[in-house]
Order: sequence, then C-alpha cells, then structure tokens
Amino acid sequence: MLKIRSIILDIDGTLTESRNTERLSTKAIEAIRKLLDTNKIIEVGLATGNSHIVAMTLARYIGLDLSRSPIISENGCILWYKGTRYELCAEYKELLDLSRELIVKNLSDYVRESYQNEYRKFDYAYYVKPGHSPETVIELMNNLLKQNGLEEKLKVVYSGYAIHILPKDVDKGSAVKLYSKVSGIPIEEIAAVGDSDTDIPLLEAAGIRVAVSNATENLKKIANIILSKPSGEGVAEFIEKFVLV
Repeated sequence: MLKIRSIILDIDGTLTESRNTERLSTKAIEAIRKLLDTNKIIEVGLATGNSHIVAMTLARYIGLDLSRSPIISENGCILWYKGTRYELCAEYKELLDLSRELIVKNLSDYVRESYQNEYRKFDYAYYVKPGHSPETVIELMNNLLKQNGLEEKLKVVYSGYAIHILPKDVDKGSAVKLYSKVSGIPIEEIAAVGDSDTDIPLLEAAGIRVAVSNATENLKKIANIILSKPSGEGVAEFIEKFVLV
C-alpha cells in the first residue's frame, strides 16, 4: 500500500475529460470529493499553468479545502499554501514583462494573448492563431528572446493548450519542493498526476509519479504508475485504486 499524504493534480488534460477540451471531468471531481469526505489527512492540491485567480477559483468549486490544499499556479511561479502566497518568479518580473511587450509588438500576427494575462503576474500565455503551427511560433519566440538577450534567463514552453514564457530555473517541480519544505510532508509521500511534457518537472519532484493513460510518451517514461484510463477518468482510477483502499 502506498503511503500518500498529498496528491497534486495537473488541470488541463488531467482533470479535464480529455487532452482536447477544457471541460472538467465529473468523474475526477466526484472521486476527489469522496476522498476529501473520508480522509482528513491527505492534502489534495493543484498544479497548473493557469493564473492564480483561476486556479484558486477552480479549487474552490471542485471542493478542495483551501485551508490545507497546495495551489500551484503560473507553472510554478506561485504557490499558495495555508494562507501564504509564495512567489518563486519575483526576481524575473521585469524580464517577463519585457518578453510580453516584445511578443505583443512583434508576433501579434502569429499569437493572441490569453485572456488570463490580465490577471497573471509572471507567466504570460499565448494562443497560436489559425494558420500557424506551435512549432513555428515557438521558434519565432526563441529567436525573439535571443535577439533581445533574454534566452539565458527565460524559456518557451508549450503545454498543448498555450505557449508560456517562464524563467529557466522555475517550474511546477520547484513549487512542489517548496511545498514539501513548508508543509513538512516528505517528497516520498507526495503523489503527482499529469499528462503532458510540461508536467515532467512536476512528476520528477514527487515521490509517487503518476501518468494518465493518454499522457505523452516522455511523461510515461518517468512515471512509476501509468493508469489504464485517460485524463479525468484516470484521476478517478488513481484515487479509487491506489488511495481509497
């Protein structure tokens, strides 16, 4: 039997019905609520590229206990835990703001800003416009960062939903490690569940690494549990098969 004191869940592609929709899986939510109703020790949290306000709102309506749920947003730039907000990307704020200005000015034909950028503090996100490929846009963004001397500090990341600009030394895993430190929960007792390459740092930072069945092959390679069901159904499977036993 696994010793689990915390479960951290990616949202897009993991808590959703599939990797091609933003519709939350009711099966996953039902399983999470069942766990929280029957177990007052395990902490269930989120790790997402969404803005902090969106992550907190989702957590509230999913039914997470915000008095003890770790909420990781902006791909690790922000950790909320027990009323304290930790900002892991603060030293890069000016560079990230500059990158946004450059992208809006030079690449507006290729991308549009996420509506959440208005509420983001560090990790800005962009959607690829029709007629262009993510690969082409990522190359353009990398070239733009290089031309402006930002490539040593910042990186371009594609989640499968949006393209993000982040500090090179911050990711979801950075926030998991900080959460372990401030909560006192050993890494070995933290489970992380994800679906995409952007979740690799998340899983690498956890002791129990879980991939849903439709996860990318790169993520499956580092997982020690690969579920038989996809996305939200996989989350429900993990909770029912490995936690509620």
